[in-house]
Amino acid sequence: MTIAVPLDNALMLYHDNPFTAPKFAIYFINGDKTNVSFKRTDIAKTPPIRSKTVEYRSLKFQQSSTT
Repeated sequence: MTIAVPLDNALMLYHDNPFTAPKFAIYFINGDKTNVSFKRTDIAKTPPIRSKTVEYRSLKFQQSSTT
């Protein structure tokens, strides 16, 4: 299983809304109930946020202009 843990810019656990976290630590977890192991595979920057409102409006505009 792969999980993402929100981090701040100092690579400490981010305690606010994860949607606003500047980075994420990506971990791979495997094992069974008695033997669980984990490994950090990457630290990724949060991708830029695209406004869903703008995307919805452009989709609506495209649909209305084709009819």
